[in-house]
Amino acid sequence: MGVDTPASDPWLKTQQNTVPEGRRQRGTEDEEEGNMLEFTMNDGRRIPAVGYGVFLMTPAEVEAHLPEAFAVGYRHIDTANAYFNEKAVGRAVRASGIPREELFITTKLFPQSYPLEQCRADIDATLRRLDMDYIDLLLLHQPYGERVHAGVEGHGRGG
Repeated sequence: MGVDTPASDPWLKTQQNTVPEGRRQRGTEDEEEGNMLEFTMNDGRRIPAVGYGVFLMTPAEVEAHLPEAFAVGYRHIDTANAYFNEKAVGRAVRASGIPREELFITTKLFPQSYPLEQCRADIDATLRRLDMDYIDLLLLHQPYGERVHAGVEGHGRGG
């Protein structure tokens, strides 16, 4: 078993300010602003490697601090319905003037939202709170047991 070197290990290459294949560094010749590392997903879309989370922030704090995050280059925002600040995230995004397609918005569903009809309703409610047409990444917050099949008809017992 040999020792990994920057030439053989793509993660070590990132330590030398090079970006492995499938990843790209913002701020290079193909990006004008910021310097956030992004990952290319299997569908070709990109996700910023680092996101700005708003857990435990009040709506007023979100609206005060998200502009600062945008100013230093954050484009991935992580929120959740249970944080009670999705409306503030939406307002801060609109106020930023940054085109929506340049942002990556993550939010979450909690276990009570996992049944199919509730899942549909709660996704629509989240979109209304954010005042957005789409969410880039929807996570199952605290998945467990049979509930990991959110929004899937016929899951669980007797289904």
